[in-house]
Amino acid sequence: MILEDERLLCWVLAENLVDMACSIVCVENAEEAFRFIEKIKFHLMILDYGLPGMTGLDLLSILRKRGITLPVIMMTAANDPEIEERATGLDIVHFFRKPFGSYMLKKIVQTYFATSCRDRSIGRHRP
Repeated sequence: MILEDERLLCWVLAENLVDMACSIVCVENAEEAFRFIEKIKFHLMILDYGLPGMTGLDLLSILRKRGITLPVIMMTAANDPEIEERATGLDIVHFFRKPFGSYMLKKIVQTYFATSCRDRSIGRHRP
């Protein structure tokens, strides 16, 4: 799942990941994300910090309080170290700032899935 309120950016991110044999759902707000998460088990969420109605950190905090351990890669255009610190405290996979190259995001996602698969094969599980 990609949660990004800028529709064009969400589409660009999805297009850059489509050749990884992933099924990708793009959503533009927290309410839509909650509806999908209730119905579908996602393996990863790419989450923007700046969302309408609530921040990405607020959404992530709600997910964690509900016991949802969905792995999250968080991105932001804000240059505030506190955002990264709080996100890290909510057990994210990776944090990065916009703007970024599509290669960077693809590499982060590939590394996450490679590590996740390796850990499962040797018996370590991410919560």
